[in-house]
Amino acid sequence: MRSGYQFGPFQIDVHERACRRGDESIPLTGKAFDLLLLLVRDPGRTLLKSELMAALWPETAVEEKNLTQTVFLLRKALGDETENASYIQTLPRVGYKFVALVTTVGSQRTIPKVTSSRRWRWLAAAAVLIGSLAAGWMVWRYRQPKPPEQLAYRLQLDVAEGGRLIIGAGPSGGIALSPDGKTAAYIVGRAGKS
Repeated sequence: MRSGYQFGPFQIDVHERACRRGDESIPLTGKAFDLLLLLVRDPGRTLLKSELMAALWPETAVEEKNLTQTVFLLRKALGDETENASYIQTLPRVGYKFVALVTTVGSQRTIPKVTSSRRWRWLAAAAVLIGSLAAGWMVWRYRQPKPPEQLAYRLQLDVAEGGRLIIGAGPSGGIALSPDGKTAAYIVGRAGKS
């Protein structure tokens, strides 16, 4: 069996769309097999009648008795009793729930029975965690010190014979002039830093 599910003495092969008990093939209609898959993929959760009807007969208007008949055929094939259900529990006027322990074939990983309320709690906790992380990042990002303003200086001196000497100093250095004005030096870096 390539992939599927196992519960009690039954194995379901998803690719072959087959249900077996040991070597015996269990005859199921297409809708009964689809219903079985819907139930075993989400054990322990109540599937509403409207939800099952929409999944089994998409874009088709059917009566509830079609679902009731399909559940009846599936129960009959599995040998499941309505009163003492081993596999499919009926919740009157609500829906159906698969109550047997289900394992995946191949990995033998047990599918936990997770109730709907537990799922919502996990989703809410995940949303709160993600929101907290995002808020923390935003606070950290906006509290980072801003880089100091970079000042640039410009000094213009008139020199003999109508010429001009322009001295500029920025954050990466500039030109320095000796006190007598005869010598100029180019400065690399800032004062006080190596």
